[in-house]
Amino acid sequence: VTMPKLNFEHGKNYLYLGNCPWMSETSASPIFCLICRAIIIRSFTWTSLKGNVEQNKCILNGNKDCSFDFKLF
Repeated sequence: VTMPKLNFEHGKNYLYLGNCPWMSETSASPIFCLICRAIIIRSFTWTSLKGNVEQNKCILNGNKDCSFDFKLF
């Protein structure tokens, strides 16, 4: 199990998720990737954080991890 990593690089914060709890199911449906992305993005609304999030990489697309960059205002 790979622990999530949070880094600050090039003026942005990056969240790296190196493993996926639904890895065996992702070949059947990308819905699990959409759920993960929605949780990360919606957490800004739930916590009233001001900022935005974008997904850069996805394990389903052959990357070694899922990566999100986010900026806080």
